Amino acid sequence: MSESNNNRGSDHLCSTSISSIQGAPLLPGGMVFNTINNTINTNNKSKHNSTIINNTTNNKNNHVKNNSNIYKDLSGLLQSTIDASYTGKLTGYITGSTKVSGFRPGSVLADYTISATSNNLDFGAANKQLFDSLKAKGIPLSEDAFSESDQTAFVTDQLYPLQKVDLNCKQPDFTTGQIKWKVDNTDPALDTTRYLLSIDNRTLTVRNASERDSARYSCIMQKNTIPYIQWQSIVIKQRPSIIVGENYRVLPCDGSSVQLKCSVDVGYNLEWVLGGTVQIAGSDSITLNYATKKGNCTEETFTCRLKDLPQLQSYSYSYSSITVRISENYDCKNEELGVGKTNDMTKGVCEKGKKGTITYKCESNVWKSVEDNCVLEVFVILNNALQTLTVDGIPGFMANLSFATSENNINITQSAATVRVIVDILFQIANLSQATVINNIVMGNFLNTVDIIVAGNVSDTWNKLNNGNNTQNTSIKLLSAIENISDRLTDEFAINETSIQLNRTTIKNSFSITSALPNSTTEIVIPQVPQETTITIIIFTTLDNVLPSQGTNDSRNSDVRINGDVVVVKVNETINNISFAFDITNQSLGNPECVFWNFNLSTWDSTGCEVRPYISKGNETGKITCECNHTTSFSILMSPFIIDHIALAYITYIGVAISMASLVICLIIEAIVWKSVSRNDTSYMRHVSIVNIAVSLLIANICFIIGAAVAESEQPTSVGRCTPAVFFMHFLYLALFFWMLISALLLFYRTVMVFSQMSRAKMMAIGFIVGYGAPLLIASITVASTAGPQNYISKRNACWLNWSESMALLAFVIPALTIVAINLVILIVVLYKMLSRGVGATSQPDEKHALLVIARCVAFLTPIFGLTWGFGIGTMVSQDLGIHVVFALLNSLQGFFILVFGTLLDSKVRESLPGRQLLQKLTTSQTNSTSAGPSSTSGLNVFQRMRRRNVYNVSEANNATVTDSSNGAYNFSYTDGQVHHIRRRSADSAEYIMVVEMNASETVAISDIRSSVNSVMLPLQVDNSVNITAFNISTVCSLNETQYQCKCERLFVWPNDTCHLYEACDDITDGSCTCINALPADGQFCQAEPLPKFTYEYEAEIDVNLIDSLLVDHLRYLVTNTNLPFPLDNNINITDIDMTTGYTDNLPGYISGSTKVSGFRPGSVLADYAISATSNSLDFGAANTQVSDSLYTQGIILAEDAFAQSDQTVFVTDRLYPLQKVDLNCTQPDFANGQIKWTVDNNDPALDNTRYLLSNDNRILTVKNASESDSGRYSCIIQGNVPYIQWQNIVIKKRPNIIVGQNVFFFPCDGSKFQLKCSVDVGYDVEWVLGEKVLDSVSGSITYKNNMKKENCTEEIFTCRLKDLPELQIYSYSSSSVIVRISPETTSPDDVCQNEELGTGKTNDERIGVCGNGMKGTITYKCNSRIWTPVKNNCVLEVIAKLTSEIESLLVEEIPVFMANLSAATEQNAINVIQSAATVQAIVDILSEISILSNAVVINQPVMEDFLKTVEIIVSGNVTAAWKELSTNNTSIKLLSAIEDISARLTDEFEIIETSIQLIRTKVKNYSIQFNLTSRLINSTTEIVIPQVPQDTTITIIIFTTLDNVLPAHGANDSNNSDVRINGDVVVVKVDKVLNNISFTFDITNQSLGNPQCVFWNFSLNTWDSTGCEVKRNNIGNVTCECDHTTSFSILMSPFHIDPAHRIALDYITYIGVSISMASLIICLIIEAIVWKSIRRNDTSYMRHVSIVNIAVSLLIANICFIIGAVIAEQEQPISVGRCSPVVFFMHFFYLALFFWMLISALLLFYRTVMVFSQMSKAKMMVIAFVVGYGAPLLIASITVASTAGPQNYVSKRNACWLNWDESKALLAFVIPALTIVAINLVVLIVVLYKMLRRGVGATTQPDEKHALVVIARCVAILTPIFGITWGFGIGTMVSRDFGIHVVFALLNSLQGFFILVFGTLLDSKVRESLPGRRFLQQLTTSRTNNTTAGTSSTSGQPFLARLRRRNVYNVSEANTSSAFASSESSNSSYAIMNT
Repeated sequence: MSESNNNRGSDHLCSTSISSIQGAPLLPGGMVFNTINNTINTNNKSKHNSTIINNTTNNKNNHVKNNSNIYKDLSGLLQSTIDASYTGKLTGYITGSTKVSGFRPGSVLADYTISATSNNLDFGAANKQLFDSLKAKGIPLSEDAFSESDQTAFVTDQLYPLQKVDLNCKQPDFTTGQIKWKVDNTDPALDTTRYLLSIDNRTLTVRNASERDSARYSCIMQKNTIPYIQWQSIVIKQRPSIIVGENYRVLPCDGSSVQLKCSVDVGYNLEWVLGGTVQIAGSDSITLNYATKKGNCTEETFTCRLKDLPQLQSYSYSYSSITVRISENYDCKNEELGVGKTNDMTKGVCEKGKKGTITYKCESNVWKSVEDNCVLEVFVILNNALQTLTVDGIPGFMANLSFATSENNINITQSAATVRVIVDILFQIANLSQATVINNIVMGNFLNTVDIIVAGNVSDTWNKLNNGNNTQNTSIKLLSAIENISDRLTDEFAINETSIQLNRTTIKNSFSITSALPNSTTEIVIPQVPQETTITIIIFTTLDNVLPSQGTNDSRNSDVRINGDVVVVKVNETINNISFAFDITNQSLGNPECVFWNFNLSTWDSTGCEVRPYISKGNETGKITCECNHTTSFSILMSPFIIDHIALAYITYIGVAISMASLVICLIIEAIVWKSVSRNDTSYMRHVSIVNIAVSLLIANICFIIGAAVAESEQPTSVGRCTPAVFFMHFLYLALFFWMLISALLLFYRTVMVFSQMSRAKMMAIGFIVGYGAPLLIASITVASTAGPQNYISKRNACWLNWSESMALLAFVIPALTIVAINLVILIVVLYKMLSRGVGATSQPDEKHALLVIARCVAFLTPIFGLTWGFGIGTMVSQDLGIHVVFALLNSLQGFFILVFGTLLDSKVRESLPGRQLLQKLTTSQTNSTSAGPSSTSGLNVFQRMRRRNVYNVSEANNATVTDSSNGAYNFSYTDGQVHHIRRRSADSAEYIMVVEMNASETVAISDIRSSVNSVMLPLQVDNSVNITAFNISTVCSLNETQYQCKCERLFVWPNDTCHLYEACDDITDGSCTCINALPADGQFCQAEPLPKFTYEYEAEIDVNLIDSLLVDHLRYLVTNTNLPFPLDNNINITDIDMTTGYTDNLPGYISGSTKVSGFRPGSVLADYAISATSNSLDFGAANTQVSDSLYTQGIILAEDAFAQSDQTVFVTDRLYPLQKVDLNCTQPDFANGQIKWTVDNNDPALDNTRYLLSNDNRILTVKNASESDSGRYSCIIQGNVPYIQWQNIVIKKRPNIIVGQNVFFFPCDGSKFQLKCSVDVGYDVEWVLGEKVLDSVSGSITYKNNMKKENCTEEIFTCRLKDLPELQIYSYSSSSVIVRISPETTSPDDVCQNEELGTGKTNDERIGVCGNGMKGTITYKCNSRIWTPVKNNCVLEVIAKLTSEIESLLVEEIPVFMANLSAATEQNAINVIQSAATVQAIVDILSEISILSNAVVINQPVMEDFLKTVEIIVSGNVTAAWKELSTNNTSIKLLSAIEDISARLTDEFEIIETSIQLIRTKVKNYSIQFNLTSRLINSTTEIVIPQVPQDTTITIIIFTTLDNVLPAHGANDSNNSDVRINGDVVVVKVDKVLNNISFTFDITNQSLGNPQCVFWNFSLNTWDSTGCEVKRNNIGNVTCECDHTTSFSILMSPFHIDPAHRIALDYITYIGVSISMASLIICLIIEAIVWKSIRRNDTSYMRHVSIVNIAVSLLIANICFIIGAVIAEQEQPISVGRCSPVVFFMHFFYLALFFWMLISALLLFYRTVMVFSQMSKAKMMVIAFVVGYGAPLLIASITVASTAGPQNYVSKRNACWLNWDESKALLAFVIPALTIVAINLVVLIVVLYKMLRRGVGATTQPDEKHALVVIARCVAILTPIFGITWGFGIGTMVSRDFGIHVVFALLNSLQGFFILVFGTLLDSKVRESLPGRRFLQQLTTSRTNNTTAGTSSTSGQPFLARLRRRNVYNVSEANTSSAFASSESSNSSYAIMNT
């Protein structure tokens, strides 16, 4: 075989040829000649037919027309060449007699004839001459290019499907050699399932003919030097489809008539038959009019069958039947459809001229058509003809299709089914055309057909097709056909239809074309083509109405439209730039997208296409320009959701301008009044929030303006320029909302959490972390998760977050609206608190005012912002102009709202402003009080009361304001002052319980006290020796109208005596109550609730024999009316009495006590029982009524016809086999004379006439073709006094499966041995037969052994058949044959495998053999290295196979015995089971069937034990190999489903423990307790916890420790990480109540895995699912999961993996962070330069700032190196080692220098606080610092370069310029020193803090030095953990690819410069004081007002280290001296310390 490649122009041509011809040039028409065949007639002056065999290297075979120029040129060339070559060379040839008769596709190029004077021609020399002549003319031929052929007649009869066809080849005397057959170009000997060859190959048999067997059949022999071929083109007629509609009709018995219609394919005739009588006959459509009788109607069956074709009547396709039934109850009636009830559905036959069916539904008393599947008959004929169409028939076929479509234009437009068939035809034609080329005539017919079916008036039809459930993308199929056939066009031409324009041309430079279609000016422009290119362009103006606007899984807006022409572009070269200018069909739509149809994704795709502004050539409007870098089917999508209204732009820009001006005014006002409005913490934090809200919105608005400018200048939006603006807009808009949240939380904290007190510094820290940290995190994650620029921002209209593709906009909307909701909740809670007890009674006036202003601000701004973004959501889903206008107004005026409600409405702000009187008059509604103090407000404040919770007796008087002291007073007192309980805990400590009584004058305070007690952090230290370990409120007494009631809190109760003494106000239960109606004396209080008592239930049975029925009635009365529970004594209660009932004298003749229940059954029959009687004629009427009533009283409700008498009978006695007809005869006894009715199990066989047939009198039930599914209980029911039932359990034996392996074996004719194996199911015997001679017989499995002859071997057929069952020999399942053939001789014995059982075969041949003894099934072998090697083993253990056959007829009552047998068989054969995947699968199938069968019964412990024992063996660890073989199917899921199903059917409580399985089933009765279960299995501590059971609940839990090796880690279409694992036990949980919370703690099997997921198997999705489950704790060695449902749970974990698609997101985070970091470092250095002179007054301060400067410089240079390295890495992959190495060295050095200078700072702190007696000069400290700070990093970096042996292992070779990790682990040279320094710094910090706290800082140091030490300590304390955490995550990135870890590391690492600026510089008060404008900075960061002394102001909220050093001061008083000092450090403070 070889491949010939030739190019014509730029066409890509390739095909496989028969001969080896390279570089063959093409003749005109694109043809290469490979072989020539000659055919010679047998007369004296004979005519010789010749054939040129062509296998063109041009894959586009032209069908050459006889009248074309190509035909004339080719035929002339061939005729002249053949004539010249044969003249003189072929004796007897008549010169000039050569005639080319035609050309054909495929391997034969041309047929020709010659004439000669002789019959015996020797073509050898002549053909050699012809071969050379054609080769010289550029036509290369293969050496075996010539053959002689004759058309013959192998068969003459018409052939039909499923017939056996024998083709007999007659071998003439002049031929020699072995006969060989060809079917088209394939060898039939290779397909033994379809073909059978005789031993001498003379006869070829087609086993079961079908349409696909239609082909050219050739019998090939050898004649002289050329092949001789006999051939016939055989056609198998298409299988007829006989349509009768619904298979039954229903008519009333009133003489009504019905039309029975029947239709079949054209070419067949039909006839209606009733019984054996022909009623009517006709052509392909006939109608039989049938009328029912008037009374005494019977059911009748009519058959429509093929006429005059009796030989086909054995085939099911030759007939179809209709059964006419009788019914008098109907709503709809029709002559054709019969009658039916409302909502009934039926099918009718299409009208004449159409084929198919129509579905009707009965509605409003009329049969209405609901689905029309009628296809015009002409297209059905064409579709049938298409099945046998060859490529040479395409032109004629397409002409017929086009003509038929044009002629039936109107009918087509109204028939969706016809359109669908036409599309199917076009699709098949396009596929068939891939083997040829298509000219303009064929393409014209193709497009004419398309033009008709896509016309505008067919749009309704296409809507039906696109909305239907069964059409499967008909429109996409059409588009695919158009694209495929346009690939096969040849020549240049143009076609214009009504709505289609095609142009095919060859271009050399640029190209442009404009549509010439009506209402279309679409332009296509190709600026430049790389070389000469053939281009095909097809423009469709109506295809937009046909194609879908969305794919199956498209996330686009559902209202998107195709809004222009559709253009198909095909070129034979790659084009990287093509431009389209589309007309916009609907001008009201916007948001254009340039798209192409992506057949892989089945959706419109915009990849490689983008919208460009249309450049008008005149006054043109309404066009869109698209540019794409590829060619396919293009169009534009547009959406209605765009509002292009100039009013919106004006509103937005004017509003934003007002907003920004308002924000600037707001900030100016805040700066002016800052000093006067920040006097208390609440007011201070309120104004901090307002300032940050204003700043955030102001900067966000600036970014909005920038983004708007970018969006306006570029459409589509520039991703690169928009991304920064969108990031900061997102961040700052979120910051606005989060600062609003801070305001609300501040309000909540100051009004509700009254017992808490937080410092101003802590509130500031929380405020800035939440206010900016959370938005930064959300904005960064949004960038990361939307994977770069493609889906982060919107690509059209505006610079904003993406919505259409990634829905990134939700990352703003969801947090914003969530905060709005939270704020509203907080507001409601706060208002409730304020209104219930007031605000301000005990708080400072300023704080009271601040709280009210905050509340008002939150109350106004929250609804406004919420309403704004509510309308924002509306703009996403609606194009209503009003919604957009309201959103634009509200959104753009937010700054104005902040100014008004946040600033101007605050009276304190107005009072502090110049000109405040005017503002105050404009905004206040009441006058101030005339007192000197500030105005008071109503309302009581909770803070003052709650602040004094440790005061026992409190009263307060205020000199300035009179208040009611009772409003804020609580009275506490000891009730008795004594110890109630003492318990020694150790020798030195004891535990006391103290009872405290508290009197609260306000009832509302009780809830405050209760919440306060619950919020106290325990243990609470009172002093060094006393801790409070618990608070409990036990009793609450309150006045209830006229008396007191004392109620117990939860877990406390009143004792029994107290309940009786003071009269309980609730029920006394178990000797206690929870409420009494009095105040108890002596300080009594509720006691702890005692532990619950345990109770036991017993059941006692009492037999009472009574003769008198009155006594029975009296006893029944007593039982029914006894009050329960009934106490026998103090310990025993009777809780329930049930009375059972037997037969009494209600049944005369009944023998008392003779009733015996014989068994229970599933379904409608509850129980079988037997009784004894003295009479044979019993009247059960009254007795059965008595039984029914008695059972009803006991909760057993019976049906009215609940009782029946039954006898087991014998309908049949013979053993029954599949496919037999079974007659069951019901014998009617004399005492039963009612109508006979049959049931099969619980089903009525009369309803299934395909399986059953009833005689007229219903006595005989016939099973038509018995099968295993017909096994069941057959009951004949005769109505009498009670129903009388005769029944028999009938079993149809399973169809035997006779296995002989391969049906054909080859053995050599050398006397070698051979053996034939045969196996059958247990219970059958088999025998080997040759002809009619029995060779051997045995039961079960049999092997026939014999030797081959040594010569004259012939093919023989051996049959293995069932023994002693001649009645079954007519059924195919009763035998199976093996053909023993003679293996052909081979010249390569090394390539042959031989075996007694499998015979011979060549390498890679496969054979199927029979399994060995004890096994059933087959083994597939493959010939490999001269040995038959097994490749697939389907052998099942015989004992398991037998059980598999038994399960088919298993009854539910037989389940226990069957499961015992299965368990025993599995256990006894465990070793063999674990080695056989097929056996494991068979066992799983059995278990699955058992679980399904168990749904009709309950399963007890023994059955479940057997079930789990079986599961235990097949899931054990040593069966892993078998399960790997089964991993490709769903066997493991089938097993899990079986386990879950059967566990739902368990009864009773029990526990089962196997080696790897634990089951517990228990009932939890007390809803308040928690359920716990810990695994008792080996190597498992899995724990299941159900925190609270809602009610009495039965729980079944099964734990599997080995099922993780069995179950798949993925579903079939799962997109999870491929390395995911099940990493723990699998737990099945079943409960009979709904549980909303269940917890699992799983052991982790593989500790190396991470990323745990808590999952359950979702059978609907067929995959693991985490819905409703989450990981709560991920500890070392175990994972805790919580789920809100119950099923099969486990944990999935994976090796650390990160999606490479997220790398770009990490890059964005890094680059943005590094930019912020570098800017921060530059600012830091500038600040240090400005303040350097004023802050280096002492050595400590000097060294601190030296360290900060060097830290900043090191990190700045390292970041610069990082950027350089990133550029190198981005440009070169893999990374250039040479260019990266210097960058990596300096990065390594300077990053280490950063850490070592951090170490210098820590050591300086240690030296100045610990080594107090040492003193070192500044110069020495500088030397040490620089040696350590730069020397150590330089040494480490240099050693790293040297030790990693050059550039190969020093740097990473992929992704980034950084130290190598994978090969040399050079990265450790940075990580280890860095983390070591972090650890040292933490140790130093702990030591220093200990020293500071013990003796303070500053007693012996100068104030400046003290300040420096405190700042160093703070800097080290904050930066060290940050840097440590950063590089802790850095280590995480080395061992994990978890995206979250990488995001956190990127954030922390890239923002280090920002941290240094904040914590190293800006938080230093000395630095701030030394800066210009420091007073404003100081006001922003201090927390109290200045003192009125002349000295420098002092601040509260001291740094936390300064506060901590005074922790041991008990009483502190401070006084300012009268002297003024230069700095705050020089102020004096006096301290008085009292120690105990």
